[in-house]
Amino acid sequence: MCGIIGFNWEDKKLIRKMMKVVEHRGPDQSGYYTDKNISLGHQRLSIIDLSDKGKQPMSNENGNLLLIYNGEIYNFKELRKELERKGHRFKSNTDSEVILHAYEEYEEKCLERFNGMFAFCLYDINKKIFFLARDKVGIKPLYYYFKDNKFIFASEIKAILEHSIKREINLDSLNKILSFRIIPGEDSILKDIKKLLPGHYLVYKDNKIEINGYDVNLDYNKNFLDLFEDSVKKEMIADVPIGAFLSGGLDSSSIVGMMSKISNNVRTFTAGFNQERDEFKYAKRVAEYFGTDHYEVLVDYDDMNKNFDKILYHMDEPILNPAIFPVYFVSKLAKKGVKVVLTGDGADELFAGYTKYNILKYPKFVPNMIKREIYIRYADRIFKKEKKSLLKFQVNDVNNIIRNYFYEKSNINGGLSFDFKESLPNFELMKVDKMTMANSLEARVPFLDMRIVKFSEKLNENEKLKNKVGKYFLRQNIKDIIPKEIIEGNKRTFFTPQKEWFNNGLREIASNDLEKSELFNKEFIKKLFEKEKNSFRRYKYSNQLWCLLIIEKWHSKWIEK
Repeated sequence: MCGIIGFNWEDKKLIRKMMKVVEHRGPDQSGYYTDKNISLGHQRLSIIDLSDKGKQPMSNENGNLLLIYNGEIYNFKELRKELERKGHRFKSNTDSEVILHAYEEYEEKCLERFNGMFAFCLYDINKKIFFLARDKVGIKPLYYYFKDNKFIFASEIKAILEHSIKREINLDSLNKILSFRIIPGEDSILKDIKKLLPGHYLVYKDNKIEINGYDVNLDYNKNFLDLFEDSVKKEMIADVPIGAFLSGGLDSSSIVGMMSKISNNVRTFTAGFNQERDEFKYAKRVAEYFGTDHYEVLVDYDDMNKNFDKILYHMDEPILNPAIFPVYFVSKLAKKGVKVVLTGDGADELFAGYTKYNILKYPKFVPNMIKREIYIRYADRIFKKEKKSLLKFQVNDVNNIIRNYFYEKSNINGGLSFDFKESLPNFELMKVDKMTMANSLEARVPFLDMRIVKFSEKLNENEKLKNKVGKYFLRQNIKDIIPKEIIEGNKRTFFTPQKEWFNNGLREIASNDLEKSELFNKEFIKKLFEKEKNSFRRYKYSNQLWCLLIIEKWHSKWIEK
């Protein structure tokens, strides 16, 4: 993977500072280009064609187009053959160069042909046009700032902050993240920095930006298992060692099972908090079943505490689920042996894997409106009434954001649509991107191959969730690939021992930090700590305090300091 940065004026000192900030995303090669209208920087993690021919910024034959790119195009070999038939000539074996030639041939419509994960910028030197694009699902991040005639973009917010912009928290985003644990839509946690939405491209020209959406049109085999195998096979293409994250659940086990069918040399990596819990037991069972070269890392309170500030730095935005910690440590473990890992992310959002979807399948005599409100309340981490006491500013009701998805679709598909378009890119994929990249490790997600995404959209609700069994379709199709107990097992939520952490010392740390908060009402915080210690619903309150602690520490680091 890589880090990309750029802005609409020339400043070699600033571009080098910004590149240094995202060096962890691509420590293998550095490159930049400047003229009076532009500065572009790139940090490369070499995965395909490790030679200097893959160095970026990369230019076309005429030298009028420059590319900086973060990601992988999995159908690049087919696209290359198509472009060669049209007369294009290539100087490298990279997928990067395919983007340049595809843009020459098809302009913005090239995006309709890409099956992959990406964020990139193409710059037309003659026309002085920036063309930025982000993959359809939002696997790779892309932030931008446009104010006072300054246009800046980067893979990470912290790079944009190297320019002297005003740092101000977006209060509307704070309101949303307290409800959903994510910030839906294009806003970020900072007032003047936005995300380019998944499946969108941005054109900057003559000091104006225009943003449009696009769709992907791909032919695909209608047999799911063939499609899944081809997806895994394509995402195993690399000129470096490759492995997989393995939790022992259905999704990661499916990936490892298919990898083992393709290769007899698969390495797997597992992280957990307790050797007796499912994440180790089931992962080990799957690893033994497929004969993988398996590695484990146990994460304890001291590991979390010692690495808290480092992980917070790499978050960029507050990521409120403590599961981010095992992802960091398993990435650190995997980096010792491989440079690329495959993960099972995305299957829950495509095939209805989360148990919460059962709320939307309550008996028919329960009105849809009631089902949806129960579902929304289930998703709400800190209720509106609580936020009125917690925050020092007036809050709006943000739950219409979820309700709008139900107005357009039936119950299950409404919930899936929100999770796929909002929760997946703004939490699950963000978590994996930030923590793998912190360790200079590339993560790939075979379930989010656009052909599989399109395939899942054609399934009806009962094929996805049947008789309270989530991912029913997926279970039926992979039952001959992975162990029976994994197929028949219930959805296992990754356990994070917040209560144990609070007892081990985190309560005092959180209390000290939150008492000094500029964001939160101290009286509410005090009552929350009392509930966390004394209430039978301790997990709820420790979860809320964890969320507030992450936000407070983020605010202290990036705003106050």
